[in-house]
Amino acid sequence: MNPHLDNANDIINMAKEISALSKLFVIKVPCIPCGVEAVHKLESIGIRTNLTLVFSVSQTLYAAHAGSLFVSPFFARTAAFEIPYIIPDDRVAEAVYSDTELIEKARTDILSVQPSLRLMAIAASGGWRSFAATKKQIKQPSDLKGLKVRTVASKVQQDLVTSFGAAAMPYAEIYTSLSTCVVDGLKLSIVDIVAAKLDESLRYYILDNHSYLVGFWFINEQSFKEIPEDLRFVVTDGFEDLRIWLSAYPKYASIAAYDAFRAEGGEIIHPLLVNLKFLREHQNLLEKSLF
Repeated sequence: MNPHLDNANDIINMAKEISALSKLFVIKVPCIPCGVEAVHKLESIGIRTNLTLVFSVSQTLYAAHAGSLFVSPFFARTAAFEIPYIIPDDRVAEAVYSDTELIEKARTDILSVQPSLRLMAIAASGGWRSFAATKKQIKQPSDLKGLKVRTVASKVQQDLVTSFGAAAMPYAEIYTSLSTCVVDGLKLSIVDIVAAKLDESLRYYILDNHSYLVGFWFINEQSFKEIPEDLRFVVTDGFEDLRIWLSAYPKYASIAAYDAFRAEGGEIIHPLLVNLKFLREHQNLLEKSLF
């Protein structure tokens, strides 16, 4: 599903096109007002759905009332993959998260804790997470002092915010809290900001690129083992194709997202060596967050 659709009818029409390819498809729809409206209609005509971008219990209830078959909540990230500023650029990120030894080690560790989950791929899920604010420009770490910043419920990400003197506000509802000034900003990728129409309230976006957003893709271990060995390559190749596509998507989608952000009156801030400035002021966070 195109995440940039902002009209229930457009979402419904695209979902119909996709579901026509196979009755087994489940359509993933963002949990925003028009998405919930679309899901209610789609489920009523037999098209199964999965509401994603769910950060709170209240959003989960919206999904349930709409009749969504699945919900994709965003839980706390694995700390090692969320260490701020440890990944310098796309090239390094893609090399790390496509490393077969890393994936095999993560797969083995996860299976030892949860035998039903087989990790198939680690892939980009939205580009780079950076700081964005409603009223105040953020050009250096000290500019964050005193701000209330929405962040994921992850200790390492909350520590990043508080280390700069801001108040970390774990994700609940986002759109209204920004538009009513309950919070002053957040940490999110430009693609996700525009997809959720948060650019209607945000005015400043600083490209500090402190975290590279990745997703873990799983399949049921028992189901995988039931596939004949000579056909398992179909599944593994499919996940590899997914990983390759997702690595390219955020870079492609961010071009349109930056244009949309500016069209709403937003300003993209990319001062020289901004990443190094943030990193130097924040150099002790890595040890403090993990140990």
